[in-house]
Amino acid sequence: MVFLSTCTWPALPCQTAETNPGPASVYADGNFVGSTPASLKLSPGEHHLRVAMDGYKEWTQTVAAQTGAEGHITANLEKQKSNAQENGSQ
Repeated sequence: MVFLSTCTWPALPCQTAETNPGPASVYADGNFVGSTPASLKLSPGEHHLRVAMDGYKEWTQTVAAQTGAEGHITANLEKQKSNAQENGSQ
């Protein structure tokens, strides 16, 4: 599970990110911004967020960051199936 929430930061919107399991890599607009848990300082406007962790499918979402705004985003990271699982083998 990934939890992203906005927090008040002087002059810039701030996002905090946590994952379970972790740590996971967090990217904003294609740039690595930290590993969870992380505080992300984003400029106001829309941003494309991506969370990646080995063995799990990537999570992506576009968010709108506003100065002083607060909100919450929750995403579930799904475990990737191995080739053996996809072919029905154990």
